[in-house]
Amino acid sequence: MDGATIQQPLQRATGNIRLSVNGNRLERLYQSGSAKLLMPRTHRDVAEAVLINTAGGMTGGDKYRNDLIIKGSQLTVTSQTAERIYKSNREAAQVSTLLNVSEQSIMHWLPQETIFFNKARLSRDIELHMSSDSECLISETIILGRYAMGENLSDCSIKDNWRIYRDAKLIHTEALRIKEDVSRVLHSPTGLGGARILTTILYLGPKSEQLAERLGRTLNQYPSNLGISCWNGKLVVRLAAQEVSTGKEDTVALLWEIRQRDIPRVWQT
Repeated sequence: MDGATIQQPLQRATGNIRLSVNGNRLERLYQSGSAKLLMPRTHRDVAEAVLINTAGGMTGGDKYRNDLIIKGSQLTVTSQTAERIYKSNREAAQVSTLLNVSEQSIMHWLPQETIFFNKARLSRDIELHMSSDSECLISETIILGRYAMGENLSDCSIKDNWRIYRDAKLIHTEALRIKEDVSRVLHSPTGLGGARILTTILYLGPKSEQLAERLGRTLNQYPSNLGISCWNGKLVVRLAAQEVSTGKEDTVALLWEIRQRDIPRVWQT
């Protein structure tokens, strides 16, 4: 054994959240590993659930899963802070979220931004199954590089898949891929055009056309590059900005216009 080297597997973080809410009452809450969920008192008419990653970020090989069932309830789901995706040599961190929303529920999925460090790797899936009498809002923001440190991404792998079903019928799907020639993708006019922050907002419900009209009247007020699409009972808003602070401010303003209520309290701390 002289001179032999024994390589120990690196420690990986895992987490699992299972939440069931029925008639605005908590039916089940299961949490394991580094994933935690709190439901603080908000003194508002809509309950809030706050996701917490006690590992303080994610790196290659970490695996997290969220399973939420919402029936006849109003719930806003957010995160305690921004999620950080750290450097990984080979494996990607994996996050899988399954949302089931039914029986005239209103669900807002509003996690804070995801920040990618150089050489970060993430594979994320969001799947929503909703009934036609329910209303859902999903917002996801990614920040490419640590802006305050002047970090520019030269190597990363981002896979982001969304699948949305209404009454068991697939009505929306999209996929984001950033890898390999990252610099070209980030700075090319046909890519992200130098944007460092990207936000996608998806609303599904009876107010899609009304919201599209409302946002359209204020579109020129936002410094960020914005695009709005509305069809078949869904509204899609896409935001891209070179200045992270500008993009975050515009994202908050857009969410207020859509929700007509303040952002979750944890965003303000």
